[in-house]
Amino acid sequence: MTPVLEARDLVRRSLKNFDLETQSAVIHYWVDDMTLEEVAEVLGRSVPTIRKRLNAFTEATGQAMREGDGGVA
Repeated sequence: MTPVLEARDLVRRSLKNFDLETQSAVIHYWVDDMTLEEVAEVLGRSVPTIRKRLNAFTEATGQAMREGDGGVA
């Protein structure tokens, strides 16, 4: 499997570990290319809340990648 596909697989697996609102924030922000403000508006949350959720996801995913859990180093 290529490093890009491994990273995508890790992201998919990581999404399952988060609540639906965080999953939605991640998808809207990174896949749909929405701004923090747009994501916050769509989800009915504040920008700091969305930022916190995105940071938690990237921290968890980054940690898994650093540990070699199917990700790229």
